[in-house]
Amino acid sequence: MWEGLDAVDWAALKHNYGSAEDVPVLLQRCAGPDPEDAGHAAFELLNHLFHQGGWICSAVPATLPFLVRLAARPDVLVPSRRVVLELVSRLAAEAGQAADRFLDPGWQLAWEQALPNVLALLTDPVPEIRRDAQVT
Repeated sequence: MWEGLDAVDWAALKHNYGSAEDVPVLLQRCAGPDPEDAGHAAFELLNHLFHQGGWICSAVPATLPFLVRLAARPDVLVPSRRVVLELVSRLAAEAGQAADRFLDPGWQLAWEQALPNVLALLTDPVPEIRRDAQVT
């Protein structure tokens, strides 16, 4: 699930609050066994990468594959999977509305590569994940 995580120069990427250096730890916490901590990490990611919308920051294209992998993992707690999938949905919707100047140039390719994996969630064994994937 974390293949390629260390290859990303997270410090060079930005999210709503500055450097995206904290994104790898947040992603890994989303997959953790503690439901409270995993939930907090998922909501923190949502806040860092989406917040009130308006743009697709440079951290999003690098984070998107990991978000989709998290959402697809049956060993990740369902509430965390759902928040991560909500984040993916919000980002996709925002990218469809934002002016080109507010879209990171890497977004389109990242979304095209992630979309088949998002669509695969429509067959997930967990009904809530299937429903959330339909919204995406």
